[in-house]
Amino acid sequence: GKILGREIDAKAHNDLLEKLVAEI
Repeated sequence: GKILGREIDAKAHNDLLEKLVAEI
């Protein structure tokens, strides 16, 4: 459903942020 999709999108977004922070 939309809620599950949002949770997945949020997790993916957080993973990307963590990768960017790790690169800095």
